[in-house]
Amino acid sequence: MFCWFFKLLISHNLDNKTKSRFVAKHLTACKSCDQFYNFAKYLEDKLKQDAKTLQPEYFLRTDNAKKIKKVTASNTTKIKPALLAAAACITIAVIFSVASITQKAAETKKMKQAKSQETLNFAISTHKLIIDHMQGKDSSSKFAQLMTNQYETEIDNIKNETKTALKFLVSCVEVHIDDNQKDAIVN
Repeated sequence: MFCWFFKLLISHNLDNKTKSRFVAKHLTACKSCDQFYNFAKYLEDKLKQDAKTLQPEYFLRTDNAKKIKKVTASNTTKIKPALLAAAACITIAVIFSVASITQKAAETKKMKQAKSQETLNFAISTHKLIIDHMQGKDSSSKFAQLMTNQYETEIDNIKNETKTALKFLVSCVEVHIDDNQKDAIVN
């Protein structure tokens, strides 16, 4: 999980030619970081070896080469303790935020479960009241009447809306009625 941090420390140790027991302990436990260390060490050794073979001898004897060596030797990259502290603080903040988000999600889930249980209890109690109300004298006719009342009301609404639409249509369109159809009645 924190291998990125250890790889940063490995690079720092290789740049400064130091060996940290903390990093060495992690290297024995983590195969990925160990491979990273071995590759970085191989790369460092290979670059040093190639640099020696590629540099001409006269370049190493000049004054400019001495100045370049001085500058490169003094400018080694060092990780400052403040950067390490900042990285640790950021890591801790991320861990705490993930923990709080997880806790809030669990609380929300519990609240939703409680509300759904409450709704289920209400539905069951309503169902029981309806069953109790319908059971008794002539319960089957009460149930049938309850079911047909809604359909009869809907059919009456459809008839009324159809009549209104037909009257509106007739009023909007000029209609010529033949003599034999004048006696027809629109229901």
